[in-house]
Amino acid sequence: MIQLPQGINVISVVVILSALVIFYILKSIVSSIVKVVVYTILASILIFITLWVVFLGGDSFLNTARSLFGI
Repeated sequence: MIQLPQGINVISVVVILSALVIFYILKSIVSSIVKVVVYTILASILIFITLWVVFLGGDSFLNTARSLFGI
């Protein structure tokens, strides 16, 4: 049996360690979900721009971009 300082029991140490492990797992899950969402948004924007240029032509896209950004 490991001798711990007075006032610290084994159960509290185990609870704290398991809470840290659960937090780390949740953090990695959330970060991977965020990555998937960001990549999906970026891909859909790129697909939208590509379809716009293909179907409406580059001039329409450039004119809209100019009017949006005041170029």
